Amino acid sequence: MTDIALRPLTPDDAPKIAALAESLPQWFTPDVPAAACEDAARCPGVAAIDAEGALLGLVVWEQLGADANVKWIMVAPALHRHGIGRKLIEHVMIAVKAAGMTRLIVSTVAPTMDYEPYARSRAFYEGLGFALETLEPSGWPDGTDKATYARKL
Repeated sequence: MTDIALRPLTPDDAPKIAALAESLPQWFTPDVPAAACEDAARCPGVAAIDAEGALLGLVVWEQLGADANVKWIMVAPALHRHGIGRKLIEHVMIAVKAAGMTRLIVSTVAPTMDYEPYARSRAFYEGLGFALETLEPSGWPDGTDKATYARKL
């Protein structure tokens, strides 16, 4: 793997954000590319890029009181398990702690849904020290159970 650099997301990244979301249909429904672009335009976000400037991954978050909430995290499918997601989350933890926030939270599909891609997502968060905080039956718009994980900073 070549060197990965992190930089703030910019409005020019919108087409790349949409393409990255579209490359992850196991996790994201067809409405996500537009929603992720809208959130990236109004919330802080960081891009992981290679030496040529290709978007390899991203994270977008928002402040909710003393918490930072991860809205979106995406990594190019061919680069899963290469440390890019970890690097992005670690960057956010440092940034939001410096801004005075005390927890990082993220919501995903709950373990009540037997679906391997989301089992990997939950294992990723748990491996970074996140703990299941709440489980909300039918918490997502499609009726899927929602799990919220949190990590103290």
